[in-house]
Amino acid sequence: MSPRKLVFTWSGPPTSRVDTLVTVELAPIENTTELTLTHEKLPTAELRDGHGIGWANMLDHLERAVL
Repeated sequence: MSPRKLVFTWSGPPTSRVDTLVTVELAPIENTTELTLTHEKLPTAELRDGHGIGWANMLDHLERAVL
């Protein structure tokens, strides 16, 4: 069975170098794959919302690249 879950910490200047936790899960559904991304431990709601927009943009680009 192929790996279906990736968990890693991420920190950088936007989070004042505070470690955050990113989880990417892949689930086969019929002839496609569902990707669920969770980014936790962001220090503020503003950072959470900003990262949500950034992840959504990145996933849109990924979808276009693989289809």
